Amino acid sequence: MALRKNGQSTIEYLTTFIWAILLIAIVTAVLFYLRISFAPNTASPGSCQIVRTYGAYSNRLVYEEGICNNYPPKSVQDLGEALGLFGGGGGGKGGGGVSYPTYIIVPGPIYFNSNSFTVSTWLYYVGPTAAHCEGVFGPPPEPATGFELFAYGGNNGACGPLWINGSYVKWPSTDLNNSFVGNSWQFVVATYNGSSGTATVYVNGSVFATAAVAPKTFLPINSLMIDADQWTNGDIYPFNGFMTNVQLYNTSFTQAEVQNLYVEGIGGAPVDLPYLIGWWQLNGNTNDYSGNGNNGEAVNVIWYSPYPSVPP
Repeated sequence: MALRKNGQSTIEYLTTFIWAILLIAIVTAVLFYLRISFAPNTASPGSCQIVRTYGAYSNRLVYEEGICNNYPPKSVQDLGEALGLFGGGGGGKGGGGVSYPTYIIVPGPIYFNSNSFTVSTWLYYVGPTAAHCEGVFGPPPEPATGFELFAYGGNNGACGPLWINGSYVKWPSTDLNNSFVGNSWQFVVATYNGSSGTATVYVNGSVFATAAVAPKTFLPINSLMIDADQWTNGDIYPFNGFMTNVQLYNTSFTQAEVQNLYVEGIGGAPVDLPYLIGWWQLNGNTNDYSGNGNNGEAVNVIWYSPYPSVPP
């Protein structure tokens, strides 16, 4: 009789244990479902960042940390003229620049010991505010070993979409008004392979313009300017529109790598971490999330949300 009682107790215990496991599994599944259902559809500033275990510019044990789910940013950088918050036209430094330019300056030194580069960003170009070129990214003011990405080449197309130490990648057609397409989000990438001398600009993963440029070597950069171009006389010509997710690498991406980055979307994280020099998400601040500490300083910058719809 005692054996039968003990057997029943064991069966009851196992039955209770199994039901408890099933209940835990059900609750866990429900919580997981609710977490997904109520997850935010935008990314908070700095929610994803790169960690360099051995310090800035180290390539050992480099990894992503945080919520790196490619959600669109909560806000993007409005570069003044897009909402008419700052006056453009004439005046300003040298009598030719924009009166109240908007830009981000990244103090150096930025260690860029390479003969190749890739810079990528998402742009929403509104249109030119002056007859002059409008810069997107590059070291000011025109260093001998520098480079500059432009959104607008001026009325005569003098500034190609990419300038490398005196050589331009020209706009593919004057029908484009010497600028990127306006009033829509565009994924723009500029690459330069210092070994082959090939410079290429991509838009939305496809080749936009390319040219052969004599091999160059890029030394450590004293500073960088985001969303503006500064000339040697002090004139500043900012990009007119919205901008977010700027990434800088000291290597040249292939078209396949550019396409992979484009597929990640406007909130995409970097794809080649060992070569990443800077990652300015421009999502509410000008911090560098590459792990290299190249934080920017904002001038007349407005963070805008909601902003024009982004690609899916």
